[in-house]
Amino acid sequence: MGASPTFKTMRNTCLSLILLLSTLLYPHHTDAGRTVRVGVYEAGALAYSDKDGSAHGFFVDMLNHIAKKEQWNIQYLPGSWQEGLDRLKSDNIDLVLCIG
Repeated sequence: MGASPTFKTMRNTCLSLILLLSTLLYPHHTDAGRTVRVGVYEAGALAYSDKDGSAHGFFVDMLNHIAKKEQWNIQYLPGSWQEGLDRLKSDNIDLVLCIG
């Protein structure tokens, strides 16, 4: 008997969050002032962009908090899930928020 779809979604979201935090919280003092390019696709309250292209949501708030502590500049690039993957493959962004 498998886990319910809701549990799987929550588990995947938590695992993504842990991965993001473990990657971003590792101290890289030489990265201060670095620009981190981030792909954002529509993922409900977790990550989304509004009409003017500015990013919002839980993961955006969390990343902004980390960026402030690490002295990073964040550049959000809205697009679809596939556009985010393509941008990762072509090294046009550093990460995609909210991978489930």
